Amino acid sequence: MFNTETPKNCLWYYEDSRNGFVLEAYKDINEGEQLFDSYGQKCNYRFFLNYAFINLNKNGENPKNEFPLEVGLDADDEEYDVKKEVFLDGKEITVTEFRVMQDMESDVMRKFISWIRFVVFDGDLAELYDTVTSRYEEAKKNADSEKDAGSI
Repeated sequence: MFNTETPKNCLWYYEDSRNGFVLEAYKDINEGEQLFDSYGQKCNYRFFLNYAFINLNKNGENPKNEFPLEVGLDADDEEYDVKKEVFLDGKEITVTEFRVMQDMESDVMRKFISWIRFVVFDGDLAELYDTVTSRYEEAKKNADSEKDAGSI
């Protein structure tokens, strides 16, 4: 029987010529020492669905935890057509799946939060566009100024 740990200390496979499974150790393993295989880095819902267990580290967390979450535009939103054109480039797909994680600093979470902001936005889209555009231009100007100041 194997326990799961990364890095694993052995591997196993089926070999037809032996009509059975072969276990190969990466190093000498003493009698009574545990054998470790790795299921890889997966989120707990995949561990549970595929292997009937969850994986927790010493802090009781799995840093690879994620959850598939679909968020879409509301066809009843008064600004549906505008949001679809601006945020989806006119594509017919109005639902986006995110694999959200507990790490709020991850790129996936940044994209998810940005998407949610626009999906639920119920203000004046023209005003939002003007605000975002002016802040982008201001940030670009500041970055150029810093770049120029650093090159002297």
